[in-house]
Amino acid sequence: MDCAPCAYGLERGLKNMEGLESVKVSLNDGKAYLDLAKNNDLRLRQIQEEVNKNDFSAKKAEIVIKGTLVEQDGN
Repeated sequence: MDCAPCAYGLERGLKNMEGLESVKVSLNDGKAYLDLAKNNDLRLRQIQEEVNKNDFSAKKAEIVIKGTLVEQDGN
């Protein structure tokens, strides 16, 4: 992540996802910090898709998640 508009776009996209209490994308760290809401039903695949939708590669992205992320059948 090289520019503030990129970080802002990713943060805005992640903030629109249900199940997240807070989102912070750090341009300096190149990381997204996600605080999950209690009893959320988010899947890792959904977060990866949102990252990819914002022209980043979720394979190269480092996401720091606080909370419980539900994973079912590898998704």
